[in-house]
Amino acid sequence: MSPSAPLLPLTAIAQELAQAPIQTLSPMQAGGNNPLYRVETAEKTFALKFYPPQASDPRDRLGRETAALALLNRSGLTATPKLIGVDRHNHCALFSWIDGQTIPHPTAGDIDQALVFIQALRDLTLAPDSSPLPPASDAVLSGQDLLDQLHRRYDRLADLPDPPPSLTDFLENDFSPALNQFSQRARQIYQQAGLDISSEITPSQRLLSPSDFGFHNALRQRDGRIVFLDFEYFGWDDPVKLTCDFSSHPGMELAPALQNHYRRQMQEMFATDDHFAIRLQALHPLLELCWMLIMLNEFLPDVWARRAKAQGVKHQQQASKQQLHRVKKRFQQLTESSHD
Repeated sequence: MSPSAPLLPLTAIAQELAQAPIQTLSPMQAGGNNPLYRVETAEKTFALKFYPPQASDPRDRLGRETAALALLNRSGLTATPKLIGVDRHNHCALFSWIDGQTIPHPTAGDIDQALVFIQALRDLTLAPDSSPLPPASDAVLSGQDLLDQLHRRYDRLADLPDPPPSLTDFLENDFSPALNQFSQRARQIYQQAGLDISSEITPSQRLLSPSDFGFHNALRQRDGRIVFLDFEYFGWDDPVKLTCDFSSHPGMELAPALQNHYRRQMQEMFATDDHFAIRLQALHPLLELCWMLIMLNEFLPDVWARRAKAQGVKHQQQASKQQLHRVKKRFQQLTESSHD
């Protein structure tokens, strides 16, 4: 038996967590690395989600997500699933099932619902049971955190044993000079504002962040209300990172007007932080570069093996070539906008 395989039959696991006989248990299309099942009892429908241990990623995704939803459920938020039960031994948790549709083309009203959710997260900043939560995965609590993360991600790709020439050419001749340029720019912005790029923001400047937040992880219910999903990387972070990540995520396609609306509202929401706009100005291009490196993870053998297993993808060469094309397009847009 694989170390990540459940110790009990799926129906037995679901029945124990649901505390009711299971009528049907159906596998759903896997997204990312986590098998998901629709579980039906006589009265309710649930989602059974597994978090297989990954040697290349030791983060406790099960613990993060269940702790996050326990906190959000206690706070009365209705824009998330409800946590029903946790089975640490079998690496899974049971949640309320969300009936809804994906949101491929968000509207201004959808943006406003996302902003309401972020405001609710901000209101939890002072909640006594929120302080023990750890930083979000890949949190950026200082500008230096982001610079270090960029160099780690860059080195993983640059140090591949036999990288395609197209990847090497892009990294060395395009990406690396831009990384140096935007890093120097960020240091200058911090210095001119009298800030230390290595100093962490204060607890009052931080936000409880889903980290992987956006309409790619959301469903619209029949009444129009949006439910946000996936809190595996939840924790404390700089709201500047959430501001940029929301519109920069490769799974999101926001029209420029919606991006501008979202950013203006975020700046208003965090206007009491005197340095929010400064950090946003300094870090935005670097966060864009970070997303490009994340997209290029298709070239990493361990990441590809995990993704292929979860999604049944076989042709890494073709997929990575397409991803590099997408990254080059984003890179061109970033560098052109920086000269405007």
